[in-house]
Amino acid sequence: MKLDLSLKDLRGIAKFIGMRNYSRLNKQELTYALELYFEIQERIPSITERQRANAMERYYRGIYD
Repeated sequence: MKLDLSLKDLRGIAKFIGMRNYSRLNKQELTYALELYFEIQERIPSITERQRANAMERYYRGIYD
């Protein structure tokens, strides 16, 4: 999945899904994090948006359970 959006749009998406500390990420890191989020969303449809955002954030930070 390729996201060709501005940094402002990417931050808007991150805010909408409930990702924490999204403002600290640069465009490349935020794009990667959102790609992971949507990949997790497709794999596990039964969890809530907040749980998905938390799981993706843990995975991105390298402490995925």
